[in-house]
This record gives sequence, C-alpha cells and structure tokens, in this order.
Amino acid sequence: NVCWQDLDLLVFGESVQDKGGLEDLVRTYMKAGKAVLYMHNDWNNGAGANNLLGGMGMAVGNTGSGNWFEPTTGYSVASGRNAADSLARADQVKKLITTLDLLQQTSYSKDFAVDTTPIDGINLILSDVSGYETRGKKLFATENTDLQRLLVLWADEMRLDVAYGNAQLNRTNYPANFLRAYASDSWLAYNRTKTTTNPNGQGDYMPAVAQSLSPSTTDETITITLPQVNGITAIGRGALPAKAVQIVGTIPAGLRLSVQTSYIRARGNPLKDNNDYKRPRQPNSWSVPLYSAAATDFISPAGGPLFLNYSGATAGQKITLKIKGVIKYAHFDFSNGTPSQGELDAAMAAVQAQNYGWATFKSRSAEVQQTIATALNSFKANMPTGTLKTPKDLVANRMQGILMETNHITNGYNDMPMAAAVLTLCNTFGWACGDNMHNAPGVQHFVSWIPQCGSGCSGQPSDNDGWSLDATWGWAHELGHNTVQNWMHIVMPNGKGCTVECDNNTLSSTNMMRLYAVIGDDFSKTNTGFPALYKMIQDNRAAYPAGGEAMRADMATRLWEGDQNAMRAMYFQLAFLYTQIRQHQAQPSANSTIDFMTLLSKGGR
Repeated sequence: NVCWQDLDLLVFGESVQDKGGLEDLVRTYMKAGKAVLYMHNDWNNGAGANNLLGGMGMAVGNTGSGNWFEPTTGYSVASGRNAADSLARADQVKKLITTLDLLQQTSYSKDFAVDTTPIDGINLILSDVSGYETRGKKLFATENTDLQRLLVLWADEMRLDVAYGNAQLNRTNYPANFLRAYASDSWLAYNRTKTTTNPNGQGDYMPAVAQSLSPSTTDETITITLPQVNGITAIGRGALPAKAVQIVGTIPAGLRLSVQTSYIRARGNPLKDNNDYKRPRQPNSWSVPLYSAAATDFISPAGGPLFLNYSGATAGQKITLKIKGVIKYAHFDFSNGTPSQGELDAAMAAVQAQNYGWATFKSRSAEVQQTIATALNSFKANMPTGTLKTPKDLVANRMQGILMETNHITNGYNDMPMAAAVLTLCNTFGWACGDNMHNAPGVQHFVSWIPQCGSGCSGQPSDNDGWSLDATWGWAHELGHNTVQNWMHIVMPNGKGCTVECDNNTLSSTNMMRLYAVIGDDFSKTNTGFPALYKMIQDNRAAYPAGGEAMRADMATRLWEGDQNAMRAMYFQLAFLYTQIRQHQAQPSANSTIDFMTLLSKGGR
C-alpha cells in the first residue's frame, strides 16, 4: 500500500471494507497531508465507514442508521450562516469547559432542563469514549486521549460517593451533587481491567450484595448459537460490578462479535424522573469488539448479563468463547432443547437467592431479560402458595409453546409446520405457502424493568414495568404490535374500525384461545367480546325488523364505531364459519379456527 503517496485525493464510500487497521491507515494518510473524502452514499451505518471516519476524527450521526434519520437542522448549513457561526458550532469543547467549571463548585443554582450546556459537555466525552471503544480502540492505549482518560479516572473517584435514591442528588435542590453524579455515570470506559463501583449498589439495576459474589478465576470455554444473521443474544454469563472479565472468541472470517452488558433501551432518565436519581444514568454498556487473536478486557461499574452483539453470521452458527471473571446467574436457555437438570437447578437457585440483579430466558423465538424480583414472580404467578412453575413449563411450554408459536401460527410464518387443512387449501389455490415470503421475523427481545412508553411498549426490545412472564394478554399484545398483519387492520370510509390497539389484539385473542385449549388457563375474560357482538346483533334486529339498507348501516355503525372487543369477535365468527363450511365441524376447535387466521396471513402476503 504505497501508491497513496502519489495521490492528491483519496475517496471512500459507505461500503468500504472493515479491514484490520483501517482507522490507523486513514490517520496515516491524513498525517501525511493527504486529502481524504468520505461519501456517505447509503442509509446504512457500516463498520468500515465507522472506522474510516474515526481515523478522520469524525463520526456518523447518533441515530440507529447514522445520519439517515437525523433532523435536517442536525447537518444542514443554512444560507444565512457565516464563518463565525460555523466556528461556534464546531467549538464543542466550549461546552465541556462550562461543565468542568461547574464540577469544581460545591453549590450553585442551575436548571439543567433549561440550560443544557453542562449536560451537552458531559455527553461530548461520553460520545467520544464510546466511539473509540465500539471501534475496538482502547482508550488507555490510544494516542491523543489524555483529556478523556483523565475524565474517566475522575469519574472513577466520584462514583464511590454517589448514593442512588438519596435526596441530596435532587436535580432542583442540589444541582452540584446532581451534575457530579451525572458525569460519573457518563464518563465510562469498559475496555480495560480496572474501574470502581458504588458500594451501596446501583439502585434497582443491581443490588449491593452482588459485589460480594465471586467471579470465575480460570478460563471456561462455552459454545453459543447465533440464531440469525445478525442480532443480540445472551450468553448465560454475567459481569459483576467492577470485576474484570476477559474474553477470547473463535471468530470465523466475516463474522463480527462484540460484548455488552444487558440489552435494554429504557433505563430511566435522571433529568426527567421526578428529580429522583434512583439508578445509574447508563448502567448497561455499549458493545466492545471481540477478537480471535487476543483477549478482550471488559469491566463495568454496574455489571449485568453479558450479551453478544453479532453480524455476518449464518443462522444457527455455533461459536466458542473462552471467558473468565464472570458468574453463572439465573439463565434459562431452551433455545437448543432442554438444558440439563443440573443447569436448571442452578438457575432456579440463583432466582431464589435474589443476589444478582437479573435473570434471562431464551427460547427458539424469544429472549427475555427480567429483574431478579420479577423473575421470581414469573415462577410464582397464578400458582398455589409455596409452589413454583418449572422452568420447562414457563419457558418451553408457555413462552415459546404458546406466546411465540401462537403468534407465528396465526401469522402464517414458515418456521411452524402447516396444518393439513392449510396445506390442502394452499395447494388448491396454488399459493406458495412455504416459501421465503413467509419467513418468521428475527428473535424477539423483551425486558421487564422500565418501559419506553406506558406500562408496556412494543419494539425491539419490547419492554414493560415488571410484568410476570407468561402467555398472557399484555405479552401477546406487545408482540402483536411487532407482527400485526394487514388483514387484521379494518378501517371504514370514515376512519373508524379495528385500527391500532385493536388489530394487534387479534393476535392476543388467538393467544388466549390457544392458551385455554392447550394448557387450560383462562385469562381472556371479556377481551374477545362475543357477548357484546351478540347484543349488538340483537339490538340491531329489534330496531330494524324489516331489514334493508338501514339495518345494514346501523349494524355497521354499532360494530365499527363501537366496542373493539366486539370487532375482534367478528373475526372469530368468520373463522367459525370457515370451520363449519371447509372442515365440516359442528363445533369449531381452537386449531381449526386458527387455520383460518393462518390462511388469511399467507393469502395476504
């Protein structure tokens, strides 16, 4: 690679390959005085582009896909901007200076919700350090990082004195205390061997007793299955607060692996949480790359379950990790069959010990992360006092067998075998019911801790405020948002009908029906409103005994502008008719009723 010395301009695009040493190579070009131009010619945010930009001292935007979803004001240059405006915009260090000035003071009056400059200064360093570490650059072994190193070390010292939940962290009454805590929670480096933790624990993220647990001291080799091409998956080992972890991966060419603690999107916000600083601002880590040739050092002030963040895999690919400095916590992995009884007993003992902050559950289609108290409630819920569900019942039978598989059967995904009646009709209609257009979505993730919205919120991961894990309405509802099919969404010309919050509940209703049929639990109550629908029909017939258009219009208004539970019951009336006409059943079964839903989903696609 010597021809660059004769070039005046080097141009790269988003698809630049992430070769080893790319960032240092680009830095070499620039130190030699060469002009380097990066053209972001795709909405993607590729690893090669990230490393190339790192060598240029730049980064793409903070949204999930780089700059693609950035607001226009985030990158535009307005016609009225002058040189002074541009210099002021580029002078990010000025905000940091404001922050550092305030951190030296023990008392002042400041509303950080109004004047965000000190917070912006904190976030500047957080973004810098995370940018280095997610690109595989060790902060304490990277040139020109003296400032960042000093601030991370300062945060290590300050963290020892922060007591989450203490009234003296109140943002309004004690802004100086608040800002120091906020900075110590933000200026973090994970790719190293030493850090500090608060001896009083990390609020509801990790109890203080976890610090007394002993990590492994010798290498352990574990095998992890990567269920899809890219994603995140729990490895069944946990990091302890301020205890060093070391990982070496056996990583085939083309596969990218990183390690992180927890997979959560909502973690509280001390700037908004009613002035109640209950937990670290960022208890979960960002991803730190793993390598085959050398060990990756990893440490977290708060600890947490370890997850692999991976891309470039083959679905079902198995990789091995050599790891030490971790613990086995309450991890229930049914993704590759039933674990040994010894593994299940150890995981159940960890749930009941309640001394590590989290439990994780894995099946073929889902992964769930719950706080340890919620996990214990998951085993207790709807059980006689003093008894617990078995892990197989909770994870294999309910989470996978009912919640996930009912959703997949109803949506016609091809990871579930087709019923004979469905296959027969697919062949009759000439439908390609088993091809790739019916592929199941990726593994669905759920977190029971803090919801992004309401009591429960859909998305990836979907989160809730501590729901016990089961195949109940709320879980099926949020999963339904992620996978709702077009046919479930019925809108009348006036905009009324079975729209959002009704359409996805068709999947919840189906889940309730199959839960009752397979396991015998009846949690549906009136959520599928057959009585309400029948009452509408009775009232409509009484009001319009002569029938005709007036009767039809009145019924349409009653149904589609009325009770959503009754709207969903209408779907099932159609399904019952299908079982009578197509399958010649006098009494519809759950399976034959769901066949109708499967056919609608496959036919719709």
